[in-house]
Amino acid sequence: MTFAYGDKQHAVSVLIDHGRGGKIKDAWVAKGTELRADTEQAARSDPLVVFEALDVSGARLRLERAISAGECPEQPDQVDDVVAHRALLRARLDLLTEPAAP
Repeated sequence: MTFAYGDKQHAVSVLIDHGRGGKIKDAWVAKGTELRADTEQAARSDPLVVFEALDVSGARLRLERAISAGECPEQPDQVDDVVAHRALLRARLDLLTEPAAP
């Protein structure tokens, strides 16, 4: 999910493990202007990863489901990432549920 405040952009990426009930396996934040393209390119190298462009309602639904399903990080860095970004994921979910500004 990409978010912008003026010209400052960041992406919140969530790795959802559908083999483990749709739980959150990893989450991370990246900054920059080529975020979506960089993430899509990285996803191409892993045949188990599906990269999809979603609209706001689709992103909100997927994030809601993943948060509700729980967490399943396996590696120590995944545990650290999920713990560090748990509050940010909920805050971004709140932004996705707010009506768009006129």
